[in-house]
Amino acid sequence: MDTLSFAPGDVLPVASRQFEIDEWEVFSVDAGQGAIVTRWKQMHHPLLFLFAGRINARCTVTMQPVGSDRTRMVFRADLASHDNLEESPILGPAKRAYTKAAKDYFSKVRNTLNSGATAAPRAALLQRVPPHTNR
Repeated sequence: MDTLSFAPGDVLPVASRQFEIDEWEVFSVDAGQGAIVTRWKQMHHPLLFLFAGRINARCTVTMQPVGSDRTRMVFRADLASHDNLEESPILGPAKRAYTKAAKDYFSKVRNTLNSGATAAPRAALLQRVPPHTNR
Protein backbone atom coordinates (compact mmCIF):
# COMPACT_ATOMS: atom_id res chain seq x y z
CA MET A 1 0.00 0.00 0.00
CA ASP A 2 1.18 3.50 -0.79
CA THR A 3 -0.35 6.95 -0.56
CA LEU A 4 0.29 9.39 -3.40
CA SER A 5 -0.17 13.17 -3.32
CA PHE A 6 -2.32 13.13 -6.46
CA ALA A 7 -6.04 12.77 -7.13
CA PRO A 8 -7.28 9.30 -8.17
CA GLY A 9 -8.20 10.65 -11.61
CA ASP A 10 -4.54 11.57 -12.16
CA VAL A 11 -3.17 8.30 -10.75
CA LEU A 12 -5.40 5.82 -12.58
CA PRO A 13 -4.17 6.39 -16.17
CA VAL A 14 -0.52 6.50 -15.10
CA ALA A 15 -0.91 3.31 -13.04
CA SER A 16 -2.63 1.57 -15.93
CA ARG A 17 0.03 2.60 -18.45
CA GLN A 18 2.79 1.46 -16.11
CA PHE A 19 1.46 -2.10 -16.37
CA GLU A 20 1.71 -1.86 -20.17
CA ILE A 21 5.26 -0.52 -19.94
CA ASP A 22 6.11 -3.43 -17.60
CA GLU A 23 4.73 -5.82 -20.25
CA TRP A 24 1.48 -6.76 -18.49
CA GLU A 25 -1.73 -6.73 -20.51
CA VAL A 26 -4.46 -4.74 -18.78
CA PHE A 27 -7.71 -6.71 -18.61
CA SER A 28 -9.94 -4.02 -17.11
CA VAL A 29 -9.83 -0.47 -15.82
CA ASP A 30 -12.79 0.65 -13.71
CA ALA A 31 -12.50 4.36 -12.95
CA GLY A 32 -15.68 4.28 -10.85
CA GLN A 33 -14.27 1.59 -8.56
CA GLY A 34 -10.67 2.82 -8.88
CA ALA A 35 -9.44 -0.61 -9.98
CA ILE A 36 -7.03 -2.01 -12.58
CA VAL A 37 -6.76 -5.75 -13.23
CA THR A 38 -4.22 -7.36 -15.54
CA ARG A 39 -4.75 -10.52 -17.55
CA TRP A 40 -3.30 -13.75 -16.23
CA LYS A 41 0.13 -14.50 -17.64
CA GLN A 42 2.47 -17.43 -17.25
CA MET A 43 5.55 -16.87 -15.16
CA HIS A 44 8.68 -18.03 -16.97
CA HIS A 45 11.39 -18.86 -14.46
CA PRO A 46 13.24 -22.20 -14.40
CA LEU A 47 13.33 -22.53 -10.60
CA LEU A 48 9.69 -21.61 -10.30
CA PHE A 49 8.80 -24.28 -12.85
CA LEU A 50 11.03 -26.85 -11.14
CA PHE A 51 9.51 -26.39 -7.67
CA ALA A 52 5.93 -25.37 -8.45
CA GLY A 53 5.12 -26.34 -12.02
CA ARG A 54 3.29 -23.95 -14.26
CA ILE A 55 2.31 -20.77 -12.44
CA ASN A 56 0.14 -17.95 -13.72
CA ALA A 57 -0.02 -14.51 -12.14
CA ARG A 58 -2.13 -11.40 -12.37
CA CYS A 59 -2.03 -8.05 -10.63
CA THR A 60 -4.80 -5.91 -9.21
CA VAL A 61 -4.40 -2.30 -8.12
CA THR A 62 -7.16 -0.51 -6.25
CA MET A 63 -7.28 3.19 -5.49
CA GLN A 64 -9.19 5.12 -2.87
CA PRO A 65 -9.37 8.89 -2.55
CA VAL A 66 -7.91 10.30 0.65
CA GLY A 67 -9.18 13.86 0.63
CA SER A 68 -9.31 15.80 -2.62
CA ASP A 69 -5.72 15.40 -3.78
CA ARG A 70 -4.38 12.18 -2.29
CA THR A 71 -4.83 8.56 -3.32
CA ARG A 72 -4.26 5.35 -1.39
CA MET A 73 -3.11 2.69 -3.84
CA VAL A 74 -3.08 -1.05 -2.98
CA PHE A 75 -1.20 -3.59 -5.13
CA ARG A 76 -2.14 -7.27 -5.00
CA ALA A 77 -0.68 -10.15 -6.96
CA ASP A 78 -2.53 -13.43 -7.40
CA LEU A 79 -0.87 -16.74 -8.26
CA ALA A 80 -2.60 -19.74 -9.77
CA SER A 81 -1.31 -23.27 -10.20
CA HIS A 82 -2.62 -26.82 -10.47
CA ASP A 83 -0.24 -27.68 -7.61
CA ASN A 84 -0.65 -26.65 -3.97
CA LEU A 85 1.47 -23.53 -3.59
CA GLU A 86 1.05 -23.37 0.19
CA GLU A 87 3.34 -26.40 0.57
CA SER A 88 5.83 -25.29 -2.07
CA PRO A 89 9.35 -24.23 -1.03
CA ILE A 90 9.06 -21.47 -3.62
CA LEU A 91 6.26 -19.63 -1.76
CA GLY A 92 8.62 -17.64 0.52
CA PRO A 93 10.83 -16.40 -2.34
CA ALA A 94 7.69 -15.68 -4.40
CA LYS A 95 6.30 -13.48 -1.61
CA ARG A 96 9.61 -11.60 -1.37
CA ALA A 97 9.64 -11.10 -5.15
CA TYR A 98 6.05 -9.84 -4.94
CA THR A 99 7.00 -7.32 -2.25
CA LYS A 100 9.86 -6.00 -4.37
CA ALA A 101 7.67 -5.85 -7.50
CA ALA A 102 5.01 -3.86 -5.64
CA LYS A 103 7.59 -1.37 -4.31
CA ASP A 104 9.10 -0.98 -7.79
CA TYR A 105 5.65 -0.46 -9.34
CA PHE A 106 4.71 2.21 -6.77
CA SER A 107 8.04 3.92 -7.31
CA LYS A 108 7.61 4.03 -11.09
CA VAL A 109 4.07 5.42 -10.81
CA ARG A 110 5.16 8.02 -8.25
CA ASN A 111 8.18 9.08 -10.36
CA THR A 112 6.01 9.50 -13.46
CA LEU A 113 3.47 11.57 -11.53
CA ASN A 114 6.18 13.69 -9.87
CA SER A 115 7.86 14.37 -13.22
CA GLY A 116 4.63 15.84 -14.55
CA ALA A 117 4.80 13.47 -17.50
CA THR A 118 2.28 10.82 -18.31
CA ALA A 119 3.41 7.29 -18.99
CA ALA A 120 2.91 6.67 -22.69
CA PRO A 121 1.31 3.36 -23.66
CA ARG A 122 3.87 0.76 -24.71
CA ALA A 123 2.50 0.74 -28.27
CA ALA A 124 3.06 4.50 -28.47
CA LEU A 125 6.62 4.07 -27.20
CA LEU A 126 7.32 1.47 -29.86
CA GLN A 127 5.90 3.73 -32.56
CA ARG A 128 8.30 6.53 -31.58
CA VAL A 129 11.38 4.35 -31.99
CA PRO A 130 12.70 4.80 -35.51
CA PRO A 131 13.25 1.59 -37.45
CA HIS A 132 16.78 0.25 -37.45
CA THR A 133 18.50 0.61 -40.80
CA ASN A 134 21.79 -0.89 -41.86
CA ARG A 135 24.04 1.58 -43.53
